Amino acid sequence: YQRRVHGDDTSQEMSKLRGMLEAKSEEIMRMQQQNQTLMSSYKAETMARQEKETEIVRLQRTERELVDRLDQMNEDLGLREHALTLLQQSNQQQAETMAIALENKEKQILELSLENQELRRRMLSK
Repeated sequence: YQRRVHGDDTSQEMSKLRGMLEAKSEEIMRMQQQNQTLMSSYKAETMARQEKETEIVRLQRTERELVDRLDQMNEDLGLREHALTLLQQSNQQQAETMAIALENKEKQILELSLENQELRRRMLSK
């Protein structure tokens, strides 16, 4: 009788242990799936973050290139403005020089005209 009861107890104990073992196996499988899902999610987030960081670096490089181009354009504009100022000064000096030359020519014409009149008057008086 004791064996039987003991055998039944052992059988029940084994059955109980099998049930616990199956439950633990299922729990392990569930946790492995969760880990896999989490790992996939982590990898996807890591890739997305790396893509964003790469995009940020690219945008910063583009920004630096644009700033450099803008600086170059400003420098070119400054040089053009300086050249224009020099040209205007040169044109002003040429205009002043030409005005003086024109005045001198007008004086010469007036002198020659007076001289011419004087010669005509002399010729007519003879």
